[in-house]
Amino acid sequence: MAGQQFQYDDSGNTFFYFLTSFVGLIVIPATYYLWPRDQNA
Repeated sequence: MAGQQFQYDDSGNTFFYFLTSFVGLIVIPATYYLWPRDQNA
């Protein structure tokens, strides 16, 4: 079975995918928990 080969990203193209994923993992749950609750319910 062949080993996996990795290539270093010299231009940094994948950094924005990583950053978007990381920010999404923080912002989406934070928005859910910090969203104001309906006081009448």
